[in-house]
Amino acid sequence: MRAEARGTAADELGRQQQSVLYRIGREGPISITDLAATEYVRHQSMAQIVAALRTKTLVEATPDPEDGRRVLVRITPAGAELIRANFAQREEWLQRALTFALAPDELERVVEALGPLERIATWEQ
Repeated sequence: MRAEARGTAADELGRQQQSVLYRIGREGPISITDLAATEYVRHQSMAQIVAALRTKTLVEATPDPEDGRRVLVRITPAGAELIRANFAQREEWLQRALTFALAPDELERVVEALGPLERIATWEQ
């Protein structure tokens, strides 16, 4: 899937910027401090990542209505579209791979494994 994404707009961001953009898209408005903690980077490093995403107009920063000293970062329509297009491209690739690379019995086993894999993916300790 990573190879499939090469040359796309999302690929131009790099992994760390992609990760931050996707997190902002999932979690909604979030502070740079909270982003830094969830991505395990220093505040200063996260501020640089967010600044790069802002330059590309993929996110915007606004004052926190509950605490004017904080800034909340939210995804822009351009950022949401980039994520949507990237996921659509990866989904198309996966669908083609499942359809053409697997025999029918192999595909059936993959489908059977989806339930347990979903439980693992959503499991919280």
